[in-house]
Amino acid sequence: MEMTSAQSAAAEVMGYHDYFKLQSQLISNYMILFDENGVLRKYHTVEEILTSFYRVRFDLYVGRKLHLMGKLAAEASRLQNQARFILEKIDGTIIFENLELVEMIGILIQRGYDPDPVKAWEQTIKEDGDNEPDFSYIWRLQVNDFVVEGKNALLAERDAKVQELDAINNKEPKQLWLEDLESLENELKDLYGNDD
Repeated sequence: MEMTSAQSAAAEVMGYHDYFKLQSQLISNYMILFDENGVLRKYHTVEEILTSFYRVRFDLYVGRKLHLMGKLAAEASRLQNQARFILEKIDGTIIFENLELVEMIGILIQRGYDPDPVKAWEQTIKEDGDNEPDFSYIWRLQVNDFVVEGKNALLAERDAKVQELDAINNKEPKQLWLEDLESLENELKDLYGNDD
């Protein structure tokens, strides 16, 4: 495309989008969209659409916070039980060598260990009726979990999970949403550059 210097100056002053008519405004008296209930609704302004969207999205973040708290609580409980088992095994409170599985499960139940908290939480989400107590998360502990380094690593993981749970518990759903929006904005800036 060729332009004279006068045309180039005019395009610069006017803005290239306006000068070349690359964008235009759409005037609409009404907009018909599906609302949060899946019903067609007439919206008069964009702000009305955003207000409707905000209510739906906020309710989803309330549910998301509850879901995260349930998941983190189950994971923290699992780590707590594993750490407690290791500590009780090291100090001799629990002896499981040469016992049958049924006896070992009885000891764990008697001492107040929970069946796998993560599996139990997942079953409540899926509404699965399998109520068989599952202690395999304790059987799967490895020998190196009983040495000082393994024990300390498990205790640190447990403490980190409890802190993560506390952090989520102390946040409002609106804060979670704002953090997600900030994360999205940062990703978009990385993808498209730092243009506003």
